[in-house]
Amino acid sequence: SEGGVPRRPRASLDGTKAVFEYDSEIWLLNIATGEHRRAAITVPDDARTPRVVRATFTDGVGDYAVSPDAKRIVAAVRGDLWLLAAGGGLARRLTTNPGFDGQPAFLSAKRIVYTAMDGGRRRILTLDVYRPDPKPLIEDSADCTLPTPSPDGKLVAYVRAGRELRVVPSEGGKPRTLAEGLFYDGLRGGRFFSWSPDSEWIVFESPNERSSTLEMVRADGSNRLTIGKLARGGFSAGAQRVTAVQKPREEIGRRQGGVIRGGVIMGQRGKPPTARRIQQKPARRAAD
Repeated sequence: SEGGVPRRPRASLDGTKAVFEYDSEIWLLNIATGEHRRAAITVPDDARTPRVVRATFTDGVGDYAVSPDAKRIVAAVRGDLWLLAAGGGLARRLTTNPGFDGQPAFLSAKRIVYTAMDGGRRRILTLDVYRPDPKPLIEDSADCTLPTPSPDGKLVAYVRAGRELRVVPSEGGKPRTLAEGLFYDGLRGGRFFSWSPDSEWIVFESPNERSSTLEMVRADGSNRLTIGKLARGGFSAGAQRVTAVQKPREEIGRRQGGVIRGGVIMGQRGKPPTARRIQQKPARRAAD
């Protein structure tokens, strides 16, 4: 032999032939004549395309988001993200992270941002729905949750460590802290803030010991207004006003006939808020 050593010889049962390994190939030997030749072996490749597994889920659907063109839906199902056409049909799995993936939102018709449990903390990642290769939007050692894109898609608001409301450019960059507080709803998945339609303001609920204060802050952090104390609310979809429910101090926790008295506060963008009070009547009790 040249350039190698025959290995693992095995003889046939009748003793006329042998097979052996040589130079990472299989050879056949005629024991009587000494003739040998390389064995022609054809082995098909493994599956060249990912194996398709079809499954039907009837529960376990959590958060979902609809694309800006209303053609696609991304849903969090049992800890993974799935893409499906708005008109129905087969869904396609986008993530296979061993941890939990959820809170999806569309940055554009084909790009999403979401939260993933990775390395013992929650991270904010982005991916292209047609090339699912997740990439971090921000690098942070603390939990980051509730990614919420601005209507123009240029910024993403999110909650850091349950104590900071931040914004970051949707293409990545340096985050900016807009407010600090006890935003623990952000860790539990509850959304307590909303964007204005022009992407200039964010309305958020700042919790306190008894209720919360409704405030609004510019996305660049330059201006911050208090809309109402002991109030909850946000921007109405597509509207230029903030709608909120306020509970008068003396009536916090007091119910009359099952209805809590309250009011509605309307705040114009960038101007001191004005209030229009709507006094609710106690619910009537059914006759005995």
